[in-house]
Amino acid sequence: MILSTMSGFVYDDITNDDGFVLDYLAHATNSDREELSQLFSDFDCQFEDIESCEILHEYGEAHNDGLYLFGRTSEAVGLDIGTTPSKDLLLYDRLVLSTANPGYMETYDKTRQNFAHSLELADYTENDTIYEKKANIINNTVAGLASYCNIPMNGIISEGDYSGEQESQEWQICTDMVDEVKPFIEVALADVFSEERGSTGLDLLTPTQDLSNQSFVLLHMLQGIGHASSAFWLCSDHAEPNVGDLVELGGKDRLSRCLQSTDSNGEGTDSEGEDNGEDSTAGRDGHEGFYQSLTWQQKVDFWLDIAGSLAFLVVCIAAIVAIVGLIAGSGGSAAIGIGALVYKLGHLAHGVAEIIHFLHSVFGIHVVHDDDHGGSGSGSSGLGDPGPPANQSIGDVSINGANFVSYSHSQTGSGFIDCPYNYEAQLTGSSSNLQQNLLSYSWNYATISAMQPGMTGWVHQQDSVDTTARFFQQGDYIMILTVSHPHATDSPQTVTHAVNANHRCGDEVPLDTDFDVHDDNTWSQMVLGTPAVADEKWYDHGIRDLGLTMKHNEWVSTHTCTDKDWNCYAGTILGIRHNNWLGSVSESKDQLAIGLDVRSNGFMDNMDAIVVSTDSSTTLFSYREDRPYFEKLQEKMTHELQDKENFDKSMSYIVVKSNLEMATTNGIPERALSPLKVVLDNWDEETVEEDIFSELKKAIEEDDLEDETVTYLLHAQMGIAISSDSMGNDTFTRLNWKKIGDVAGVVGGVVLAASGNVVAGVGVAGMAGSSLISRDDHGVGPGEHGGFTGENICAISQLESCMDGRLAEAGYFTEERAAAANNANQCGQDPSLTSIDSDVQRASYGAGEPVEWTLTVSCAILNSEYQIKTEVIRTSTSEVEYAEKTDWWVQVNTDYTHTIKFQIDDGVDAGEYCVTSMLVESFNPVVVDTSSGTGLGYCFDVDPAKSDSGDADDDKDDSEEDSEEEDDGFLGLPGFSGFSALLAMLGAAIIAFRRLDDQ
Repeated sequence: MILSTMSGFVYDDITNDDGFVLDYLAHATNSDREELSQLFSDFDCQFEDIESCEILHEYGEAHNDGLYLFGRTSEAVGLDIGTTPSKDLLLYDRLVLSTANPGYMETYDKTRQNFAHSLELADYTENDTIYEKKANIINNTVAGLASYCNIPMNGIISEGDYSGEQESQEWQICTDMVDEVKPFIEVALADVFSEERGSTGLDLLTPTQDLSNQSFVLLHMLQGIGHASSAFWLCSDHAEPNVGDLVELGGKDRLSRCLQSTDSNGEGTDSEGEDNGEDSTAGRDGHEGFYQSLTWQQKVDFWLDIAGSLAFLVVCIAAIVAIVGLIAGSGGSAAIGIGALVYKLGHLAHGVAEIIHFLHSVFGIHVVHDDDHGGSGSGSSGLGDPGPPANQSIGDVSINGANFVSYSHSQTGSGFIDCPYNYEAQLTGSSSNLQQNLLSYSWNYATISAMQPGMTGWVHQQDSVDTTARFFQQGDYIMILTVSHPHATDSPQTVTHAVNANHRCGDEVPLDTDFDVHDDNTWSQMVLGTPAVADEKWYDHGIRDLGLTMKHNEWVSTHTCTDKDWNCYAGTILGIRHNNWLGSVSESKDQLAIGLDVRSNGFMDNMDAIVVSTDSSTTLFSYREDRPYFEKLQEKMTHELQDKENFDKSMSYIVVKSNLEMATTNGIPERALSPLKVVLDNWDEETVEEDIFSELKKAIEEDDLEDETVTYLLHAQMGIAISSDSMGNDTFTRLNWKKIGDVAGVVGGVVLAASGNVVAGVGVAGMAGSSLISRDDHGVGPGEHGGFTGENICAISQLESCMDGRLAEAGYFTEERAAAANNANQCGQDPSLTSIDSDVQRASYGAGEPVEWTLTVSCAILNSEYQIKTEVIRTSTSEVEYAEKTDWWVQVNTDYTHTIKFQIDDGVDAGEYCVTSMLVESFNPVVVDTSSGTGLGYCFDVDPAKSDSGDADDDKDDSEEDSEEEDDGFLGLPGFSGFSALLAMLGAAIIAFRRLDDQ
């Protein structure tokens, strides 16, 4: 909100005279009436001052942004809201938590009882259609509007709380407002639900001048929010984002969800759905005929928003008038000017501006299934409508699905073992003139045998042609389907389908059917559990349920947060969503056996293939948001890998450095990046994981909480670090996998931040798992292949169908997978077996004698290009006495070996030395292997008193004989004491990863 920076304003100065407030607003804003016309087509702001209209406009934008976020989250975690009131309240809880937005969590905690009351009033049943449930919420909210005045509201208004005590002044103001505005709402709803298809009802909310200031403001705010919401749901070109954007992320055709129309000039879209004009929504913006063509089912989406905001605002405005009005007025008069009231509403950072954006409107927003139902189909033009065809019939109805199933269950240490099953409605013998888009489906289940108390099953997508069902106890069930049609003569029709669940998920099911879709995958759908204690807090209960969707969920119970530390909770949620996404993607990666090399032109193709192959709508939905992050990360990492300064750095190092530079470029505060920067500047491959934990813990403890972005990012990084740590036992984590890559992805995710919304960007990238590309194995490990090699990226809107086709064309890499599996653990085929060994020719030299050693590369990969750097280190000082770097060579020997001899013609000074060598490959900046040690073949001494230049083999034999006769030192080598051996080992460790400097 534009007013959120005005925290120093003194409310004692607010009076009925709006002058001071408006002068301040005029100074703080730079708006004109043209800007207000873009989002609200056909909306005439009734406030006299432009600043109040600007505030109202920003309410609409905030509402649409929030609605988009909740819809996006619902898709990403697979929540289908719209079951029963008690269950939906728990789903609201988990939806709010899943946003990982601390502000939303805090506000919801303060207003949750408002939503609970709304659902209680709605009193719908599981068998009601989704539209009947929506209508119940709207109508019953209005009918019971006065009852909201009895609900306390604490912590919303800085000057005090709303007590809800009957007969108090604030309660009286609230009920008086209800009496004033309720007739307007009732008239508008009568028009909305009219069978003759009236208007949207928004014009009937226009306030009249005889209303009190508070009722005038309330009605006009509802009208503005209604216009903004209708723009969202009807995909107005001026509403960004809108529900069409959600549809695209869900992989559906935007036009199948966004309503099309024809305006009075014939522009817009024709009967075939083709665009005849430049603006696909020209027919709706400014054309009331379009809105009159809408069915009531199409209008309830934005009327849910109006009803939700009505129930909250009537109480909030009453509290402001009672509390602030008394402060401002003279003689205790509870009055406040319109401009001051609008200003105060705009100032509520955790009130109107962030009031969860009216959660009721997410009913049915799970757009993956939304266009299966006829509710959002195109309506008639409303002009000369001939009426429905006569003698329509549904025909015979049956259910296609599994009869023998496994029941889902919890398992200690493994979380929730999930077995979902698909069921589909089958219609045969329908009349040829049946209007398919008007068919309604209602799914349910029932138990036959007696079962234990608690949840027995769950049916999703209750209003679509197909559904997913889960069964939670052993026994017999029936699936129930009712198909109805407003004009069919044989409507409604109800059929049942027997289901036997006598085996646990993961067991073999006798008489298994083709429709059985269960597997052992426990990256599962969230299932509502029972509270641990009777008065368990909603957020503790919700986080525990969300945690059970993971394979490794023990960390959730050990990662404790101070009560109502919303940033800490947000970090936990990010960790849960990260593990589920990364786990699902990693399993798909292992199944396809595709390696991910950021330097390959096929990198994004391979990412697409891996994600699409998860066959998970939630994973795919999240990836459509994550994809720009991976594209940017690949670009940045490729640049870093070409930098000579990073030549000998690990891939984990490159991942962290790339993410940090992306975050810095995009303005992330320095204090939020400090832990990662400290670790990067003091990089130690052996301790990097412990180091990031230590630095994050220190930063969180020292955080002064003055910068919300810093606090959020620190907790987000910690949440990912803790959750990612629990995945260390899974197969994909082999080969030097480092979870610090995922921690870095949190701050790198700022590249996805829409309109500067860091929380939204981090929430997306936190799931991405940049550790997928932090392995030091070319990105293609043992048993893996390179996948796609050309650059032929699928369009995001057609990602699933495009990549399915390409995978089928590639035979799902059957041959490549078989070859990669055969190459695993085979010398010359498996790069993990490539090694370098050192052989110093003698253990002791005289002063000035040539020093010789041989390096042998084993199991080199044919046609790969290699280089060696070798160094002679003085053990007493760890200084490099001699260094040499070979030319690049291509491995052509079919015995997969390569031998190189080195010699220092003039020898070295007296002392003790060890040889350290590194092998690198041209396409991989990471060291392939090192050769270092403190024993025979690695170390030697130079004795100025010794001139014997016998051959190496005799010298070694003599050394061995000497060691048997007398104790010459810790290693049994002449001149090597225990202390010098320790120095030699330390020196070798320090030099092992020294940069390949030019001679």
